[in-house]
Amino acid sequence: MKPRRNLFLGSLLVLALSQTAHAVDYYWNTTTTGSWGTGANWSNNATSGGTTGVLPGATDSVFFNKSSVNGA
Repeated sequence: MKPRRNLFLGSLLVLALSQTAHAVDYYWNTTTTGSWGTGANWSNNATSGGTTGVLPGATDSVFFNKSSVNGA
């Protein structure tokens, strides 16, 4: 019975580690004033712009020095 329990616990550990969130870099992407809560104001590309439509999450990194945008 003990090997089954160890196998079960090991499987749970692998599953938990595989679900770890990875931080994503987001860049402020508007040259005018805008809401931080609008996904279109964020980009996942530091130089070429573009929008993600996704808001940064608690584990993500945000930057306000995007090379192609000098906005408010």
